[in-house]
Amino acid sequence: MIMGVKNSSLTLVSFSCLLLTLFLITVNANELGIDDETSYSYVVGAKDGPENWGNLNPSWRLCGTGKTQSPINIVDCEVNFTQSLADLNRKYHPTKVVLKNNGHEIQVEWEKGEAGGIIINGDEFKLLQCHWHIPAE
Repeated sequence: MIMGVKNSSLTLVSFSCLLLTLFLITVNANELGIDDETSYSYVVGAKDGPENWGNLNPSWRLCGTGKTQSPINIVDCEVNFTQSLADLNRKYHPTKVVLKNNGHEIQVEWEKGEAGGIIINGDEFKLLQCHWHIPAE
């Protein structure tokens, strides 16, 4: 059973990576017609740099005040290892996806609830989307 889950997950990840690669080769943000995206950069000290992201767009307010955005500084001595957690039960299903490239990130969106998800301690978490920042990641 474990081997089947691993193979299924590996197949899903491999297929997603293949689709992402093909998408990157054939599409760019200009072809998608995205021209109303708020400009930002990763250049520290720039007018639109990381320290100013929270002020660039009202919906990005948490970028200036939030405490949980990535990257998160994980301090080894503060990590709590919990042995009481149950097994991670993965239940993914093949389904249609939408790939988006807005010039700042590549995003994969699965049909709502159709791709399955994981169950941790009885709580189900649905696979809805994942994204990579470009050109940073």
